[in-house]
Amino acid sequence: MRVTFKDDADSANRFNELLDKIPVRDLANKLGTDEETASEALVAALPALLARLQDNASSREGASSLVSALQRHNNDLARGSAVNLNQVDTQDGNNILKHVFGNQRQEVAQQLAGNTNKASSGLLDSLLPMLAPIAMSFISNQLLGGNQQNQQAQQNQFNQPQSAPQSAGVDLGGLLGGLLGGRQPAQQQSSDEGIDIGGLLGGLFGKRS
Repeated sequence: MRVTFKDDADSANRFNELLDKIPVRDLANKLGTDEETASEALVAALPALLARLQDNASSREGASSLVSALQRHNNDLARGSAVNLNQVDTQDGNNILKHVFGNQRQEVAQQLAGNTNKASSGLLDSLLPMLAPIAMSFISNQLLGGNQQNQQAQQNQFNQPQSAPQSAGVDLGGLLGGLLGGRQPAQQQSSDEGIDIGGLLGGLFGKRS
């Protein structure tokens, strides 16, 4: 299972690095489905989750909140070659999704299901809380590494007064956009406006295999 982005091969390599850490056979067993459906759902859901995290980090307040969350997720979950899905805390995943999608989670699952051939909205809704802690662990390891001294140095940089999130010492938008083909954050929507997955991801992808 490989994904390419239209404009950035390096981003595809980094995104696929994360994708490859998630064992599709184990994921299918957890979801009670076949591997093809699990793979399809995974490729639909993971970019949407990362894109929404990027959008949320485009404001100073959102970036600060995400940095704090990433520090709590600087762990070994996504550090090895493959994630042990038995170690994924789905309750933590549900809490992450509350911050990421607010009250739009069901709508997100429905729209994601519409972008697949076989995956149902119920399956996508079960998948998202599994993916959220994995994504947070992977991003945290990319941003902070596993070294506590490095983590503190990054946080000290972030806490210095800055005029914009992009110059805040830790460039979350750049990191997340770099996982998504150089995607730029979208304008934030209010919680009652609904969410447009198609608009969220735009023409991001090239070939998926």
